[in-house]
Amino acid sequence: MIMMTRVLPSLATQNLEGDSLLARTYALHSFGVLISNSIPADTALTQEQIQIIWKAVEAVETSFLGAWSAVVSENSKGREREKFASGPAFLAVLLRLMTTLIPWLSELKSLDNWLASRFSSFASTILEYN
Repeated sequence: MIMMTRVLPSLATQNLEGDSLLARTYALHSFGVLISNSIPADTALTQEQIQIIWKAVEAVETSFLGAWSAVVSENSKGREREKFASGPAFLAVLLRLMTTLIPWLSELKSLDNWLASRFSSFASTILEYN
């Protein structure tokens, strides 16, 4: 738990240029590894674990939307596909974290009914643009 709280500030970086993208990529990867190694997928989640999983969902959503909004900015000039695919490690880590979270999506349904649908849309967009 302590390790996860130490990774969270790195997930809060909003600038997807250069070092910030790299830092966010490493932070997302670390968060996913910590979740997969510390929360068993075959048992019911405690309230604390639900909060951790929900934070991971928020990290996925803000990371995807931040990457996408950077791509569709005014100065893309028709190069959206190239710009979105320019961070393959970032997109791979994002997909991997989403895959890690799949076993718990049903438990989060009470918090957000459309979460699985958004994850599906994110995944198809990432795969289409890569």
